[in-house]
Amino acid sequence: MKTGIAKRGWRVILWPIVSSFIIIGYKKMTELAVKEQIGNDNSMEYFSASVAAPNREESNVVLFSGGYNASSNRPFYYYNIKKMYEIINGQYGVDASHIYILYADGVSETIDNSLGESSDMSFAADSMVLAATKENLRSVFYDISVAADGNDHFLFYSFDHGVESLDGTDYLCGWGEMIEDTEFTAYASELNAGYQTYIMSQCYAWGMLEEIAVPSC
Repeated sequence: MKTGIAKRGWRVILWPIVSSFIIIGYKKMTELAVKEQIGNDNSMEYFSASVAAPNREESNVVLFSGGYNASSNRPFYYYNIKKMYEIINGQYGVDASHIYILYADGVSETIDNSLGESSDMSFAADSMVLAATKENLRSVFYDISVAADGNDHFLFYSFDHGVESLDGTDYLCGWGEMIEDTEFTAYASELNAGYQTYIMSQCYAWGMLEEIAVPSC
């Protein structure tokens, strides 16, 4: 079973509650408070969407934010991924060894954000933290596919830039490169987890999901 949340051409983000981007809920169901902004229009529409929360003992989670380069990698990308990690690990109890973070340049100490700083990834010291590249994403999906089976749960979450070319091809921004929609689909097709949830918040996210997930909004 696959579930996706995204809108074609719209930017869909989790609504900040108490100055943080969070998932709220408990047990088997999670309620997402979502804010939509269409283009440069400041008018907002609000709605809620529900997705199945993964079983604690049988979960694998990938948190992805490429940012593309230091000047384009805004600090709120880092804080969003960090908060999501804390919720999944702390609130839902998913073991840190089953949470994979692909963020900017990973654990490198070089400057990776628009503030001229190096993001501190020590909050995820017990998880695998890698640069957000095509090869690392493919490798992580493969490693999860080897261990997962039809009883397992998988969550992919991205908070990032996204673009669409003139021919309609959609891209998720990695670190210094773009991941094409067909490439992402190929990586995801390797997964054997019986319950797969994709929450993608970059622009043109729907193009990444339309071949692999049934939209729920």
